[in-house]
Amino acid sequence: MARALRLQKRLGHADGGQQQLLSSSHVVDAGWSAPASVQATPGFWQYNPSIAAAGTGVFYVAWNENAAMVQYRARLARFTLDGGWETAVTVSDGGTAGRPMVSADLAGNVVVAWPTPYPLIARKVIYQRRTADAWWFPTSVIDRGDASVLAIDLHMSPGGNAIIAWTEAPVAGF
Repeated sequence: MARALRLQKRLGHADGGQQQLLSSSHVVDAGWSAPASVQATPGFWQYNPSIAAAGTGVFYVAWNENAAMVQYRARLARFTLDGGWETAVTVSDGGTAGRPMVSADLAGNVVVAWPTPYPLIARKVIYQRRTADAWWFPTSVIDRGDASVLAIDLHMSPGGNAIIAWTEAPVAGF
């Protein structure tokens, strides 16, 4: 039975007006489920979702969260057809995380990548890899340069190889 996952954000939620990340799943010929929270974190805004489907009936979503427009972090949650959303984890370790991208292979291994601003302009591309059995590799820097990273994209092949692409622009005066 084929499934799909849809994400949306809700503004003005009862938790104090924060943006909240919602999802609904789709079964072919049965329609969409009612929207449900992916992972509400009181006091944090949630935005910039990215979805990946593993070949095992598992979905992953990565997104940004911030509190009071100060602490920006990248988060990841896993969705299974049997159990719904598992508890989200913070994948960015310290600093500020730009918009994360996520991709998965057929076995359920996942890669998350994001640009990290310093101090306000993205100058690094960072990634984190998780195995299907929930073992995390250390966070790694792919590129650290003098240019501003404007956007990134990421894809993982069915066999587990990954590629990331990004655009950069020169930064004058920094």
